[in-house]
Amino acid sequence: MMEQLFAIDRQALLQRLKTSENGLDSAQVSRRLVEFGPNELATTAKKNYALAYLIQWLLAVSS
Repeated sequence: MMEQLFAIDRQALLQRLKTSENGLDSAQVSRRLVEFGPNELATTAKKNYALAYLIQWLLAVSS
């Protein structure tokens, strides 16, 4: 869907994205939020380096 959108004229692009020059109205926002979820990046858990060190230490000591 996102192939060379810069080459499409404005009206065709707005139709393709199902929006207007004014953006989405509240009903469209609600529907898209349900369909696609929030517009945010997924966060990853931070690695606990102290725990990793402890595990490595325990493995080294036990062998």
